[in-house]
Amino acid sequence: MGRRAFKITATAHAPAGPNQADYNQVVARFHAGDLAGVESACRHVLAQNPRQPAFLHVLGLVAQARGQSAIAAELIGEAVALRPDDSAMHGNLGIALAKLGRLDAAEGAYRRAIALRPDNADAHSNLGNVLRHHGRWDEAEAEYRQALSLRPTFAEAHSNLGNALRQREDLDGAEAAYRQALALRPAYPEGHYNLGNVLLERGRTEEAIACYRAALAFNPRLVEAHNNLGSALKALADMDGAIACYQAALAIDPRYAEARYNLGLAWLGLGDYPRGWAAYEWRWASPDFRPHRRPFAQKTWRGEDMAGGTLLLHAEQGYGDTLQFCRYIPLVAARCRRVVVEVPPPLLRLLRTSPALVAVGDVRFIARGMPLPDFDLHCPLMSLPLALDTRLETAPAATPYLTAAVAAPIAARDRPCVGIAWSGNPTYKVDRRRSLTRAQVESLVAACPEVEFHSLQKDPDAAGGLPDGVVDRMGDVADFADTAALVQAMDLVISVDTSVVHLAGALGRPVWLLNRFDSDWRWLRDRDDSPWYPTLRQFRQEMPGDWYGVLARVAASLDKWNPRA
Repeated sequence: MGRRAFKITATAHAPAGPNQADYNQVVARFHAGDLAGVESACRHVLAQNPRQPAFLHVLGLVAQARGQSAIAAELIGEAVALRPDDSAMHGNLGIALAKLGRLDAAEGAYRRAIALRPDNADAHSNLGNVLRHHGRWDEAEAEYRQALSLRPTFAEAHSNLGNALRQREDLDGAEAAYRQALALRPAYPEGHYNLGNVLLERGRTEEAIACYRAALAFNPRLVEAHNNLGSALKALADMDGAIACYQAALAIDPRYAEARYNLGLAWLGLGDYPRGWAAYEWRWASPDFRPHRRPFAQKTWRGEDMAGGTLLLHAEQGYGDTLQFCRYIPLVAARCRRVVVEVPPPLLRLLRTSPALVAVGDVRFIARGMPLPDFDLHCPLMSLPLALDTRLETAPAATPYLTAAVAAPIAARDRPCVGIAWSGNPTYKVDRRRSLTRAQVESLVAACPEVEFHSLQKDPDAAGGLPDGVVDRMGDVADFADTAALVQAMDLVISVDTSVVHLAGALGRPVWLLNRFDSDWRWLRDRDDSPWYPTLRQFRQEMPGDWYGVLARVAASLDKWNPRA
């Protein structure tokens, strides 16, 4: 988050002749915040002669300051047409265009501003913002560093550089850049907000909360800070505080999708499913979910009878989400003549060969990427609880609803076999908090010599390497049907919050969830069971990051556990 500065001076593009004094006065009033007075003065001058670029430009900046970016772009565009050699005008035109989402046009305006005046630090920094938006990290960083070489005291450019470094996962560099921005401008709300973000990502939640509160002290209407303060409080299990923050953000901007979505997650985590599922639909307006949105012309199914039509169900997020919510397929099939279910290819064989999913109606599975047949309505899998009015007490919990074709052969053994998965997808934003290290897994193995541990971790090298004492049986696994066969052969599955938990639960196998302190919504609060999986038991962190405490309780439970009971 980096502020784009509006640049206006009394001399850079002042009009010649008798309007010089009027212009100087307008500039002074603009910097004093007298927008109404500036607008009145500019319109008075332009009524006498509309072809005065300096006044058109200032009038455009007034519109931009009021959030009227389309009007700003039009007015500043007229000014640029009359004075195409003015770097500041091109730079401010870029700001208005960027606010409108016209980023390619904004990039062109910034580049023109720089071509006219290579020492235009603001244009370099703002060009970096556009490049960063497009994922052109190296180019963005170069522009920010160029801006800072021209103006080392440019606090916004330091903050913007921090944003680029954070997105490249250089968290040390990002934190240093944000702290430099705040050293230059202590009362910089965006700087405090950005520093809070990197601290939250690094697990320094209390420090992040202090930063968000500082940002809001300087700008109480900074909706992003309200939202992220809510997420930080939620990470410390302060659900009441989190909900209050999300609601504060929505009081400022009722259509702020991230806060509405996060509020939905909070309600779901508290078991308030009616409000939670409705608010969860706001995920589609969040930038994080736009890549998952399908641009279908057909409308979304909301639970109505479709005795004469075809419904497309489609997976939208991770493998675990699909495994959890495919349980709804028979309920949907009872209301529809035909159901087509599109799933990621690694799940296709498992779902297609699970009789419980096709026991009702005409159900057909296809792999994502294959041509879709004709259909009348569609529904993402994770919108089915809303469509079918799922309450906490009515969650469809009958298991197994998935079937392993055959259990994987295991050589005769004299110890119980426990499958273990210790790491999730590293691209998931909270993966650092939900995954174990190799050393932590090895501490559990060493504490339980009476147990034979088998890896259920796909690509263990990417998860820190195969822990000592764990048997690797995943080398021949091609898809989830193969993993299901391994799970079926285990006496027990132990896993962090990843797809293996859902797979074991859906197969009706005993599964122990190693759950982080800031639990995902689906595991609810203050319980060690699950309304979704009757065979699941939770072992929760009692404080953030305390995996060794969790593993000690697991080891003690394994010592008492009887796989034949």
